[in-house]
Amino acid sequence: MLPLWILLIKIEEKELINQWGKEYEEYMSKVPMLIPIKFHKNRRTHN
Repeated sequence: MLPLWILLIKIEEKELINQWGKEYEEYMSKVPMLIPIKFHKNRRTHN
């Protein structure tokens, strides 16, 4: 089930990047993907 969630998250992220652009990419770099709390300094970069 987790792989399906990851796939759906990736699809949604592409839509959000299209809508919000750099602003959302900056948010992505600061917030973890599955649990949006401050455990990590960097989340990941958009490919």
